[in-house]
Amino acid sequence: PNKHNTGIMGSSMGALISLYAFFRHPAVYGFAGVMSPSVWFANRAILDYLEDVPYQHGKIYLDAGTREMGGHWPDQTILRSRSRRYYGRVRRIKRILAKKGYRPTRNLLHVEDVGGGHNEGAWAYRLPNAIRYFLGATLKKAE
Repeated sequence: PNKHNTGIMGSSMGALISLYAFFRHPAVYGFAGVMSPSVWFANRAILDYLEDVPYQHGKIYLDAGTREMGGHWPDQTILRSRSRRYYGRVRRIKRILAKKGYRPTRNLLHVEDVGGGHNEGAWAYRLPNAIRYFLGATLKKAE
């Protein structure tokens, strides 16, 4: 295998490690799937990390749902506020990557799943899109 055929993908905390590994090991990974990243972890350290690392050739798939902070919140105003704040941080990742030179659809696909949550069902729903983005040309050749 080579980096063009090797990727890493995860959701939540796995999304953070996937993004970190893509930049930390550029000779290994040619693409990274970042689903619903837990940007809050370690005081949002991933944002500082991304600001500091150089551009790496490869593709990044980044997604999140607009209801990531779902659950049993008695106050829907708090839920909406927390979801907006979370999604704002995901958009910040997108802006940082764009500033580095990643371009929409060419090597950065950002998917906003309206109403999508932070759970396995939401990730399973979005997974085929990510797979097609990474392996689309390969899948067509195999048919």
